[in-house]
Amino acid sequence: MYQRIQLEDNTQVGTISLIFTPETDDPIYLEMAGTMGEEDLEMTLNGEPYDFYPVQSKPVLLSVAKNQKGQPQTLRITVKDDGFEFSKLNLFSLNTSLLNERLEQTKAQELKLETFSATHFAGTMDVFEDSTVLTTIPYSTGWKVWVDGQEVETYKILDSLLGFTISKGTHRIEYRYTTPFLLEGSLVSIASLLLLIFILYRRKKTDAS
Repeated sequence: MYQRIQLEDNTQVGTISLIFTPETDDPIYLEMAGTMGEEDLEMTLNGEPYDFYPVQSKPVLLSVAKNQKGQPQTLRITVKDDGFEFSKLNLFSLNTSLLNERLEQTKAQELKLETFSATHFAGTMDVFEDSTVLTTIPYSTGWKVWVDGQEVETYKILDSLLGFTISKGTHRIEYRYTTPFLLEGSLVSIASLLLLIFILYRRKKTDAS
């Protein structure tokens, strides 16, 4: 849902000021989404110009602080035009300690490969809790996944990557790729070949008689 910021008096400068003091040295980001660009807004951070890419409907993250614990920060957004629209305007910090902890957990749960080829690989994985497996494999209906010998449903994550749900425990996971509609295409090719052979046979028989 979009919210429009409208200037009631076009002779005055409209600004949004975000003043905050980081409690840690963790990075802090501004999340923005809407319909705005450099022709609509200008931004300053602690009095210095802050360049940013035009913001569209999908959220973007802008880094506004890092390693500045206890130092007051002022982010000022100035409206150039008579107004603009936005759907998100949030400040949040990234908990790097928690992130590193999660990364270590993820590393400990990585797939231990047993076999590997371009279209097939398998191995074991220790899963600490019921979760979603996010792979770096581009999503395709040609990829099939088996967990402990049972095929599982796969789905698209982040609009591009292959993922699936898995339960806690130690599992054997197998990935296989087949070209989509390969079987159907092969059957059509075989049927076409048989039809061609039949036609040639009939023609040869007709010519002989």
